[in-house]
Amino acid sequence: MPAPMLAPKKHLDNNRLHVSHEHINAAIRWLSEVSSSDKWDLNIVQQAKLLGIKERTYKNWKKKAFEGGVIELSKDTQDRLSFLLGIMKGLKMIAPQNRSELAYEWFKSPNKNPVFEGSSIRDYLLEEGSMVSMFNARNYLDFVRGS
Repeated sequence: MPAPMLAPKKHLDNNRLHVSHEHINAAIRWLSEVSSSDKWDLNIVQQAKLLGIKERTYKNWKKKAFEGGVIELSKDTQDRLSFLLGIMKGLKMIAPQNRSELAYEWFKSPNKNPVFEGSSIRDYLLEEGSMVSMFNARNYLDFVRGS
């Protein structure tokens, strides 16, 4: 009989799901890496804006994430990272299997869908800067891939 899957620990404080420091660090490192010029092409100020935090805070978090330090994220920041990961997942799922680089191109390319009004997903997220815009982009990609 296979071992049961372990669910993440529930933290009773504020009914929040407890996320390990390793997961938080991995998410911050992922955002830093996916923001390179050949992928999402986001500078440090833009990365911080997507997380809803100050540039100085994000720089500190990045340093800690790459050094294995402890980072405490608000629920809002955790949600923003989750949306960004979901957006990347959606883009990769709609890209042809042998053309995964299209996921990065589509993030930066103009989109004719009325939600984006001709802007790229990247520019839409940066212009709006809200969780609602992340939710809209994620829902759009879920719709496109048929889920």
